[in-house]
Amino acid sequence: MTINDPQALAEVTAAFHAYERALMADDIAAMDALFHDAPTTNRYGVGEVLYGIAAIRAFRKGRGGSPQRRLGRVAITVYGGRFAT
Repeated sequence: MTINDPQALAEVTAAFHAYERALMADDIAAMDALFHDAPTTNRYGVGEVLYGIAAIRAFRKGRGGSPQRRLGRVAITVYGGRFAT
């Protein structure tokens, strides 16, 4: 298995930063585009666990934005071409 293939790592890193920008701007459409549109999609938050894209969308619409933050250390690892953390 290849760890951190440069192309795969660049794609995942770009998606991570796109999500962070959307989250900080409360850009619901952009966040929605980054989540898999399925009832099996889960979101684990600080105080909630959401099951299914419908629950995630409802949460975002009712939240009124995310508290602003500054990222500390970000470590992204890609395993093969199908999994990343």
